[in-house]
Amino acid sequence: MKKIQLLAVLVCSAMVTSAIAQSKEHPKPKDLQVVDDVPAPPQVKDDPNFEAKVTTTKKGTDTIEEYRINGKLYKMRVVPANGPAYFLVDTKGDGSFARVDGPDLKMAVPTWVLFEWK
Repeated sequence: MKKIQLLAVLVCSAMVTSAIAQSKEHPKPKDLQVVDDVPAPPQVKDDPNFEAKVTTTKKGTDTIEEYRINGKLYKMRVVPANGPAYFLVDTKGDGSFARVDGPDLKMAVPTWVLFEWK
């Protein structure tokens, strides 16, 4: 029974795909006009506060690179004297850092603050 249902789904999806491929483009309205005076997007000025500032320090034999934006620490790269480098990332923005490295590397999705209200 499951094979028949699967076959029916495959046949239906193939028919829909074929119908879409064969469909013609919708006719354009007769009064369609080209608009040349579209305003340019607003210019965003470079703000040095939004650039990441990197500070490198030595603690014992380890080298630590601290990444900050607007003075807030969001990432650290630790380079030990023996062993591979690893990152400590503040994923939630609450000041708690999680280690990101190893075979079970978790994806660190880039996040940006677009707006803030105070």
